[in-house]
Amino acid sequence: MFVLASPAKREINAMSFSPDGRLLAAGGSQTGVDIWDLPNRRLILTAWKEAFYIHHVLFAPEGQHLYVSATRGGARVIDLKGGGNRCFTPKPGGLAKSMALTLDKLLLVCVGGYGHRDAFLSAWDVELADNPRLVWRTPPITKYCEYELPCLAPDGQSFAVKESGPGRPLAGLITIRNISTGDLVREFARPSASENYRRMVFTADGRNLLVVSEPNIYSLDAFTGKVVRTVGKPGRGSFADLALHPNGQVLVTAHRGDRTVNLWSAMSLSVTTTYAWPVGKFRSVALSPDGMLAAAGNDSGKVVVWDMDV
Repeated sequence: MFVLASPAKREINAMSFSPDGRLLAAGGSQTGVDIWDLPNRRLILTAWKEAFYIHHVLFAPEGQHLYVSATRGGARVIDLKGGGNRCFTPKPGGLAKSMALTLDKLLLVCVGGYGHRDAFLSAWDVELADNPRLVWRTPPITKYCEYELPCLAPDGQSFAVKESGPGRPLAGLITIRNISTGDLVREFARPSASENYRRMVFTADGRNLLVVSEPNIYSLDAFTGKVVRTVGKPGRGSFADLALHPNGQVLVTAHRGDRTVNLWSAMSLSVTTTYAWPVGKFRSVALSPDGMLAAAGNDSGKVVVWDMDV
């Protein structure tokens, strides 16, 4: 285990490992995205320093570019060699939220959020990593709307996303949509109307959708939306983030109140290991593509990196 400390002491809201696991991108509430060389534990670049509240970071499949979404500035592609960046989402669309990258090199981007007009879902072909090409987008909604937390189904054909806005129940919905077209496949109610949601992931077999709110993990039947199981946060505090290990058997959660990171059995939703590092309240978690490394970011610019022995 080792700790990386950003020169900017700000919340680490979003992280991503490069495809080869050698780089880690960490973005926060302000002052851009830090790119770390993990073998040498060295900060090699801070990009898009004027960014405000970064929601998501994802490496391009070729590892030389980074996709970043933020409250101001839309979704951007960053060249890791020179540090330059450009917005690729259309205007209006200054607020870009969650993203997801498919195996077929489609980047799903949620533009706009609750309280913002002209929100839409979109998919971008990133075969040319520095020049994302729009494949489809839903019609912009001119009234208040939100799309957030897209996650890919194991079948490679669909994804889930949290939605709210015109024509939807006040509490919002979880929808399943087609990756290739964005068309609606099915929809169901959120498991709780009052809780703040942090992450959604499908289980490895695709049968269940795990919805993580601040107080709970809900396991939903991915076809009916029925709540199969609810597990509360052990100890004090709340869930801040969750990641599913590539083996599909282990969940990693980061927590604020009790400053811990937990490993869970994805099958039984029971805690198997608890880490309590004295570095502050955690806000985000990420796993390397090969599952060998994990990282947890805190609220003061620090990132704990450790070997995953699973």
